[in-house]
Amino acid sequence: MKRALAISALVMTAALAGCAEETGGKVDDNPPAGSNAGSEDESEDVVEEEPTEAETSEAPENPAFGTAFTWENGLSVTVSKTKPFKPSDSAMAGKGTHISFTITVVNGTGANYDPSCDSFSLQSGNEEAEQIFDSAKGLEGSPSTTLLDGREAKYQVGFSVTDPNDLVFEFSPCDYELSAAIFVGP
Repeated sequence: MKRALAISALVMTAALAGCAEETGGKVDDNPPAGSNAGSEDESEDVVEEEPTEAETSEAPENPAFGTAFTWENGLSVTVSKTKPFKPSDSAMAGKGTHISFTITVVNGTGANYDPSCDSFSLQSGNEEAEQIFDSAKGLEGSPSTTLLDGREAKYQVGFSVTDPNDLVFEFSPCDYELSAAIFVGP
């Protein structure tokens, strides 16, 4: 058993080393910094440039919480504004402030839609938020029933966040040909 684990570890190390070589990246002693809303470490040296016409025409629009995003195929998603959430005693929740969202998916594609593999993630401040699973309070992830054309599905998701005033919610639909919708705001 120990030998099998050791061999597995060597194979993983070799695979990861191979991946590192293929990235075409470089070591940078002065890594760039992002500028998250409400960041305490804001630099005065940042020079903001006006975006070019190509950058503005290709940049995706990031909807605010409470508004809908509709793809060209007719699939639509709305991520509600945040609500405070108190996890039950049996919940799997992280530390921080607990919030929830209602996700509404409307199928206007003209075909059946499977929401079971919809995925979502949340950044709060400069950290990845931890999703809360709480079956006692209905937080169980995406629904598994096929969504017929013209129908909608609503479900709740929750997260433990570090900064409820700086949120970036990414929703990726089950249709892998569609790009993710990214909702921003508090």
